[in-house]
Amino acid sequence: MKCCQFLPAAMLLLTVARADRDPSVCLERPPNGGPQIPSLPNVFEAYVECNMVDSGYTAAVMEYYDGVNNRGVIHSEAHGTTRSVIYDFPRDRAFVTVGDRCQTQKASELSMSNLGLFGVNLGNRTGHIYSVNQVFHFGPQYNLFYEGLTDVRGIPVNWWSTCQYMAELDVTFFGEYYFTIPGYQSAGYKADDLRNPIPVRINVTGKTGGDRPKHINHVYEFSQFRTSIDAGEEVFETPPHIYCSGRENTVPLPTLPEVFSFRSEVVMTGYNVIGNFKEWYDTTDQMVRLDAKLPSSNPISQVDDFTTGLSYTINKVTDDCTVAAIWNISAAGDDLPVDLYHVRMLTVEEFFRFAGANWSYVGEVDVGGLPCMKWITLRDDFPVTSPIQSTWEWYFSKPGWTSAVAPSGSTSENFPVQLEIRGVHQKDFGVSYSFFMFNELVDIADFDIVSQCYSTAQKKRVQIIFPGQFPPDLNLKWFKTALKKEIASEAQVHSLRVTDIQIDCYSNQIVVEATLLDTPQVAGDVVKPVTEVNMADAYTNLHSAVQRNQLRFLVPVGVVDFNRVPVAASFVREVGIHSTAEQQVTYTKGNVRLVGGRTEGQLQLAREADAWGGVCSSGWDIANARVACQQLGYDDASQATYCVNEPVSPRAAQTTPESWLYDVRCTGTEDSILSCLNGGWRSSPCDVAGVICIDTIVPLTTTSSAPVTHSSSPAQSTMGTPPSSTPDKCAPAPSTPVRYSTGVLAGTAVAMLVLGGLIGNGVGFVVRKRLPQYM
Repeated sequence: MKCCQFLPAAMLLLTVARADRDPSVCLERPPNGGPQIPSLPNVFEAYVECNMVDSGYTAAVMEYYDGVNNRGVIHSEAHGTTRSVIYDFPRDRAFVTVGDRCQTQKASELSMSNLGLFGVNLGNRTGHIYSVNQVFHFGPQYNLFYEGLTDVRGIPVNWWSTCQYMAELDVTFFGEYYFTIPGYQSAGYKADDLRNPIPVRINVTGKTGGDRPKHINHVYEFSQFRTSIDAGEEVFETPPHIYCSGRENTVPLPTLPEVFSFRSEVVMTGYNVIGNFKEWYDTTDQMVRLDAKLPSSNPISQVDDFTTGLSYTINKVTDDCTVAAIWNISAAGDDLPVDLYHVRMLTVEEFFRFAGANWSYVGEVDVGGLPCMKWITLRDDFPVTSPIQSTWEWYFSKPGWTSAVAPSGSTSENFPVQLEIRGVHQKDFGVSYSFFMFNELVDIADFDIVSQCYSTAQKKRVQIIFPGQFPPDLNLKWFKTALKKEIASEAQVHSLRVTDIQIDCYSNQIVVEATLLDTPQVAGDVVKPVTEVNMADAYTNLHSAVQRNQLRFLVPVGVVDFNRVPVAASFVREVGIHSTAEQQVTYTKGNVRLVGGRTEGQLQLAREADAWGGVCSSGWDIANARVACQQLGYDDASQATYCVNEPVSPRAAQTTPESWLYDVRCTGTEDSILSCLNGGWRSSPCDVAGVICIDTIVPLTTTSSAPVTHSSSPAQSTMGTPPSSTPDKCAPAPSTPVRYSTGVLAGTAVAMLVLGGLIGNGVGFVVRKRLPQYM
């Protein structure tokens, strides 16, 4: 569309034959004095109504002129079509957009019809936008004749005229210029307007030369004229969701970390769907975790382990967990196929969809008050199920801004803020992702939720002792991460199978507990499974490493990395699994467990899978308790206790026995309670036996020497003997008090909350598998 120029298209057509000024249009008159000719600003914006009287139509134009920075913008609308031209002379480029189509051209090579108002003065190296006087063809150098005072649209104005001939175009025109009188306050009034009048109207009449002359009659009405550009930098950028072909990328895409986590909200326009998710992405350990919630589905947590090729999906509502092979769904998720049987984890560039596209830097824009850098590309491979052509626009923070969850004192070069995807032809298709709490650090314990997918029989709890006196500011977070990897390395398993680490610091040693997971039970067929070490062999490997003094590493002191102290394990043993069920503490080792504490509580025995029975307290004594404690892995018993059988409280519902073993009689030398003489199992309730066990590995805990606990789960405080009125705590059977050890290891690891839902690994980093078909 050529209607947005100061002169019409016919005037701008270059002609072969040249002529002189046409006297039938006008005659040049010498300047005749009058008021001072207005000084035009070097920066302005204005709305111009272009009435092309000779052609019978009107064009609406918004123009921005920035002579200081050698650039300009024209947005116009006529004949039902919108057109935008952005002139960037320093980079010798122009973006010409008609409708939703954009082309990149060299500004120095634009035709006069595309240059329009702003024109170009060509130099030796680059072009420069017309001066403001050239734009208006107005100024002392144009022999202006003062016509007098008049009014335009009720506005008092000074009126000048000029007769000019443009030899390069063979055009003679008579121009009439109307400027506000000094002191008149326009709608866009500023203090400078008192001294510098602004244009109100320009009339242009004339005729082209040549064999087929064309008459010209244009009226340009100016309004909203301002001597600044209030829209800011964004006005000089291409419109949103418009990709300009041929555009070169002038700023490289951000360099992203190999490990990160973030929260995001996804809005799917056209489907009225809003989803939320959190993601952890660790290319170092080849693991991905996704916590997601979409409408009409349960929330889920999913962990993809690319070392083994297995995916763990946990339903938060039902507590169900499924372990299956990672889906081979090509570019739709966090994986890509390697061959018919294997997938690999996406690189960070692939994850953010940087790879496989020609990205172009657009410029700086504001997103929710945050200054951002914007890139754009055009893709035709999304959505995966029915791809359409779409624009992808990435917004990253400007360097120097710090994420709220970044380490103290650090600043990120760039972190993701927003991604917008829009259909080029399908305007109702759009997906928008907003990113929050982007963090370049990932706690490896965040993947421990997979322990929820294993039964108690598939877990082995180990206790490891690191002797020595350590600095009080030992970096225990780093210690836990290093320990997890070192245990996995020595046990010859992946770090995902080392979970729920608890660290207790004493004056002369560090006591650690961790859970070894067995090989998972995989749903469905896995054609090429990865061979893994089973749990028993993993513990044997770990035990051997500790005996050989090989479980050792360096741990930083404080937050500095260069000051490190060595730690080396001297002892390892198997202990019971402690967990919670509806806030009820349990400690399980094999087919025996304590309900109520780490070293004390109600004794229960496993009759079959997930079916636990109690032991009647009739005749229960210290010899019986000694067998039970040694079966639990402790050195000895300090007390035999009993628990009054009372109505079950709601929080103890999952740990209430369904049957009871009567008349247990142990000599104290048996290896298990079931090896002792007993009266068999009955369904009749009774007062239930309990124990208080002695653990000599961990020092006795007193008020003044309690350890500092660091755990991936909250630790329970030191256990005391509770009143007998609670069914899950036991009163002492003997009357003589006995001193016993609980320590911080009487604490528990809270069971990881299971997450629910049906979403899997799907559309890259935003929405995963098993989404509706439109994704």
